[in-house]
Amino acid sequence: MRPMHLRIGSSGLVAAMALALLGADAAFAHGVQGRAETPIPVSAFFWAAAGVLVVSFAALALGWRKPLLTSVPWRPLPRRLNDVLRSRILTGSLRAITILGTLVVLGAALFGSTRLGENLSSVAIFVVWWIALVPISILFGDIWRTVNPWATIARLAR
Repeated sequence: MRPMHLRIGSSGLVAAMALALLGADAAFAHGVQGRAETPIPVSAFFWAAAGVLVVSFAALALGWRKPLLTSVPWRPLPRRLNDVLRSRILTGSLRAITILGTLVVLGAALFGSTRLGENLSSVAIFVVWWIALVPISILFGDIWRTVNPWATIARLAR
């Protein structure tokens, strides 16, 4: 007897994610509150975190000898959608928005509050850049390569 597989198209997946987000309660994640209420001393927490990083990178260096993600299968977008997403107007607009956002975040980091939960820069880095960029990249591909503000500034400087 063959196992049954449920196939959900990308539109079904997006709809399921949207429904899950609409029904979710507020979550108080770590990283932005600014509290250090750990059940162990804070120094032990940081030493353990450093140890995890060292072990992780050592395991990667020893266990990943050859590239494994060089031949990821992909399917091109429909031509019209590709033309819209790669248009100069959309790309330029996204680059301008990203540079403006970077300047706002840098301004908040330099001149804003030093309290973690009150500064826009910590929320932007922890939530928007570290967390939101992953699902955006999953849905739209390597968008960071296109909108990276530092690469845009380098392009403009040429």
